Amino acid sequence: MERSDPTRDVEPLLAEQIQYYDDRAPEYEDLWFRRGKHDLGPAFNEHWFRETGIVESAVDDIVTEGSVLEAACGSGLWTRRLAPHASRYVALDSSPHMLDLNRERYGTTHVEYVLADVFE
Repeated sequence: MERSDPTRDVEPLLAEQIQYYDDRAPEYEDLWFRRGKHDLGPAFNEHWFRETGIVESAVDDIVTEGSVLEAACGSGLWTRRLAPHASRYVALDSSPHMLDLNRERYGTTHVEYVLADVFE
């Protein structure tokens, strides 16, 4: 019995994932900040922001002095918190639209943006 190559279907799946995030780039932060269709009312939003506040606080406590590589940086939700303290910051993503949003919203002179597939 011949075995199939388990990696043969990986490329289309990764391409689909990259396309998905590229297509969602314009609304990605709306979900995080609970705007528009992602605003699920005061009770849900209060819980959401309390929980995400815990995560953001933990990220703020990370020491990011020196050189930092952020893989899959997306629209910049974490770049905005991590990059200000780094001497060199490389934000890498496979979605051109996400990189554009990140650069427009949170880019500074010491952030280098790299379009690359993190799986390669």
